[in-house]
Amino acid sequence: MVIGSIFIIYNTIKLSLHSREREVEIMLFVGASYSFIIVPYLIEGAIQGMLGAFISLLTLYGLFQYVHMTVGSTVYQFTGGYE
Repeated sequence: MVIGSIFIIYNTIKLSLHSREREVEIMLFVGASYSFIIVPYLIEGAIQGMLGAFISLLTLYGLFQYVHMTVGSTVYQFTGGYE
């Protein structure tokens, strides 16, 4: 999950910078520092990465519960009450 989140954050930052390249150039021309430009993109990418990880976690949890209930009841029937 951590590696997936890092990958999502990296790609989000890269796409954001590419789509806002003109804005970044203007900010550099008026004297903004690199950290002033980069930090908002890092925060945006981190938030989007965490939301993506949270949504996938909820999806996996729901699927696990569904499979557990389905397979668990089948195992319960075949084993005569032993799980």
